[in-house]
Parts: sequence; structure tokens; C-alpha cells
Amino acid sequence: MKKRTAIALASILISITMMLCSCRFQQNSSPVSTSVSTQSSMAKATERPNDSLKTPESSPVTTSAVITTKELMGYLNLKRSEILEINGAETGTGTISVMESHMVFPCIFVEQLGLTFIFADDVEDLKPTYIFVSSETNVKNIDVNGAKPGMNFKDILSKLGNGQVKKTWFSNEANLAYQLDFKVGGMLYSFVSDDEQGIDSELYISLNSDIASIKEESDSVPKNSPESIKKGDFKIFNWGDVKFQELRYVSKKTYEKIAEICSNIDFMGNFKPMKLEENSFYREQFLKVLNGEESYINKLEEKGLSDLVEFDPQNRKEYTYYFFDMNGDEVPELMVFGNDMRYIDIFSFDTKTNKVELLDIEKAGTSYFLGNNKMGAWYDGTGITYEFYEVDENGDINSKIFFHSEGYLNDISNEEDAIYMVGFREGSEEFEKYKLLAKEMGEQLINKDGIYIMRISKEQYDQVTQNYFKSRKIAEENIKKVTYTFDELFG
Repeated sequence: MKKRTAIALASILISITMMLCSCRFQQNSSPVSTSVSTQSSMAKATERPNDSLKTPESSPVTTSAVITTKELMGYLNLKRSEILEINGAETGTGTISVMESHMVFPCIFVEQLGLTFIFADDVEDLKPTYIFVSSETNVKNIDVNGAKPGMNFKDILSKLGNGQVKKTWFSNEANLAYQLDFKVGGMLYSFVSDDEQGIDSELYISLNSDIASIKEESDSVPKNSPESIKKGDFKIFNWGDVKFQELRYVSKKTYEKIAEICSNIDFMGNFKPMKLEENSFYREQFLKVLNGEESYINKLEEKGLSDLVEFDPQNRKEYTYYFFDMNGDEVPELMVFGNDMRYIDIFSFDTKTNKVELLDIEKAGTSYFLGNNKMGAWYDGTGITYEFYEVDENGDINSKIFFHSEGYLNDISNEEDAIYMVGFREGSEEFEKYKLLAKEMGEQLINKDGIYIMRISKEQYDQVTQNYFKSRKIAEENIKKVTYTFDELFG
């Protein structure tokens, strides 16, 4: 199954993590973890409201082997604050994605129940919109007339009768999934799988009347971002002069523009394998350079970076090579790197001069190829910054977008806190698209070495980074198709 949800659990909840390792929970893509808490409250001597479900104040987690439909309905009518106070329960909090929503939503996982409660917001008095359970977390043997999470759609239909499998999606429309819905006793049971046959299905449970409430939030700015903050004066801070806790979040209108820009950036690249026999001419030209038989045009001299070239023909058989068409001109590029090299050398062949060129270098370990001319990079230091950019046919970098996150000590609350930011490099096409709006809306920009970034919420950060991190994960697999040893490439 694909991992779509984001939750970071502390070491004190190792057992929860083990139970969730193969369901929709995963480590946050950002380096700053969401909060985790454990709850264990003493029961109070009060009467329970009904025979099937005890209130958080009066009862521990149900000790029966199964959870009944009546109990599930009762849980869906508990408030968020009440779920956190369920007696005897250890809970983990985080975020999770749901069907047909671009957003992630707050959730609470209750270990003893094996249930994840999903909310439209983190307001204490809000009731859950969904209860989520997978085969790995189904410790209370929840079933719908015999149909359980983990079953495929054929087996589910054999238990529940006729049903129609429909397409759905998580996080973005390209992330397809398949859904099978059943209405039973005032409840809606949605079995969902990444596989069209329903393999390893997972179950979302909701009250019929509640389904729309969470979807209505999906096309809006998350409520967790402080939209109520009053418009202020436009101001640009230098990175070293800013106090994070004093920074305003971006307005809804500005965030929508940022989200639009991100949605128009194509993070997904392609590693087009080049048939070795059909490209023997180019391989021969590169081999002559690798053997030291022919010189090459060092375009890094124009940038004053020629002293960073570490390629040594004596070590050519020890290097690893990428061989694919990086810029779409049907002429392959050759990337050379090794364990003793700080940089990856990118060689190209100029069909006008019939010479091999050293086009560019990328820092090994922190830069990564995403396919075609698309690149990603990360930088640490204070916090962590991710960058997405493209390299043109001349080796010049066209920076697209930056994502930054960082933990810090909040001087006001005197507690550990985290900040999330998004920004663009001055002079880029993307920066020009939003700088006038930022001024109009009175946003606060932070200049970090020519990159202008603004504060967004954690939920907004997860939204705008999801395609970036997805492309990175896909590229890690796809680049293997164009990776060679010296002998494999040159014989």
C-alpha cells in the first residue's frame, strides 16, 4: 500500500508505531515532527450514559474482543477532547489524508482500540468525521457483516452484496485509489485500496450526515493557519534579524496564490534510457575523455568553478555513471561520480563543435536528479531547506521554489516550537508572480540569501511539498534504470 498519512510518534509509543508501520501512517516528510502525547486518566465514579459505550470520564477502553456498531456510533459522537481523555488509553496525535481532499487533517490514534479518529480541525469540541482502521490495527476485530479491512473487494462484496467500485484519490488527483461504499445502520463504511482489486483494503467509517463536513474544507486554506490575523504593513526582514514567534502567517489569498504556483510546477521528471548500441558514437566520445585521450570544454571556467572538478581518468573504472537524455535533445548526457568525489560531474556533447563539454557539477549527497533536467537539493545548518530547480542546456540553474522548516525556542511560551516556510528566489518567474500580491496583502517576507520566504502553517507546508517529495521518491527508483558501472556502459 502507498503511505499517505503523516504522523510522527515518539519513542514512548514504539508499540503504536509497530502497529502502524504498514498502514497509512508514515514519518513526516518534513524534518520537524508533529506532537505526540500519551493519556492515562483515572476513572470517575459517574454513571455511563448507555450500556454499550462508557464516557471518557467514567470508563476505560472497552475490554471486549470486538467493537460493535453501536459503540462505533458512540465513538463518532465523542468530542475530540473526550477522546484524548479516554481512561486507560495511550494516544498519538498527528495528521492524515482522506479521500478527495488536497489537505491533511488532525487525527488521534488510540492504541488499545486500534482506531484512528480523523477531524476536520483540531478544535477541542469537534467530533470525528471518520474513524480509520486497517488490518494491521484492527485489534478489536471490527467487521461489517463479516467484511473486514484487509479483504479484497471480491471478498467484501461476497459478504455485503452488490456494490460499485469507484475511483477516488488522496492528496492530489494523480494519486489514484479505489473505493467501495456500503451504508449499514446509519453508518457509511468505505473500503479503500490503492489496488483496483482491493488488495490490502483499509476502512473509513463515518456517519452519513458528517461526510460533507470534511470535504468542504478540502479546497480551502486549513483552519490551523491563522486567517484571523489582521493585515499588517508589508515588510522585508533579513534572516538574521527575525524572531520566528513574531512572524505572521500568510493571508488566505496569498497562500492560495502560492498553492497555485506549486500546482503549476511539474516536479516529475523522466529518466529516458538510451539504447547503448544506437548511441555508440556518443559513448565513444565520452570514453575518449574518460581515458584522457581527448580534452573537453570546461564550461565551469566561465563560472569560476574549474577548481572544483575532481574527475580523475586514473579512477574511471571505480566511478558510477548515469547515462540518459537530460535536456530532451535526443543526445545523452553522462554523469560521473565516486565515493571520493564531493561533486557529480555532468558531461554533455555539443553537436555544433563536436566536443564533449563539462556542463555542470552538482554536490554529491545533497543534490539529486529527478529526471530530465529537474533537480532537487537539501541544505542543513539552521533547520533544513529543500530546493527544486532546473538546469538548462548551458548548465545554468533556473531556481523554482524553496521549502524551509526549523525548530526553535519560542521566547514567548518558553517552549520548543517549529516554523514552516515557502519561498522563491528573487528574479525567478515564480517570484514575480507573487511579489506584488505579497505587497498588496501586507505580508512579511524574509530575505535569506536572495530567497524570499514567508511563514505558512504545518498543514499548508505538507500540501505544497507533497508533490516534491513524491517526485523524489519516484526518482530514487527510476534512476536505477540509467545507472551503470564503467564496464556495463563502455564494455
